[in-house]
Amino acid sequence: MDYLISGKHKWNNVKGVIMAEKDPKKQGELRRQLGNSPDVYLTSMCAIGETDGSLTHADQTGTKTGPVSYGAGKVVVVAGSNKIVKDEHEAFKRTMEHCLPVVSAYGRKIFKMPSSTATNYEVLRHASPLAPGRVHVVLVKEALGF
Repeated sequence: MDYLISGKHKWNNVKGVIMAEKDPKKQGELRRQLGNSPDVYLTSMCAIGETDGSLTHADQTGTKTGPVSYGAGKVVVVAGSNKIVKDEHEAFKRTMEHCLPVVSAYGRKIFKMPSSTATNYEVLRHASPLAPGRVHVVLVKEALGF
């Protein structure tokens, strides 16, 4: 798929285009323009509720929660069995006490940021009646990610 930016350039590698921009403000605008409205968005979750089927994740800027909640045409969630927790309450706990510290450590190492925050916290409890079949979950019987 080709992406046209400002009517000037064509790229196939959206992530490469975004990461090549060194100005944080311009990079954020590219993330908004290119990253939040794809036809298909591939992601994972911080936790999946075993008893209620909830899908839970968080991010700092909205680049992950935005496409899931409204931006992408279809969402494909691939998650390992290590993400399964009892319910939505345990999902929140896992997100804040396990995932957030891991992401913060990664951000300090790679991006030289002091820490990460869960500014946006999203829970999908059931399919939207306005877009049934939009979210697809692939659960893998092994540990994937953190």
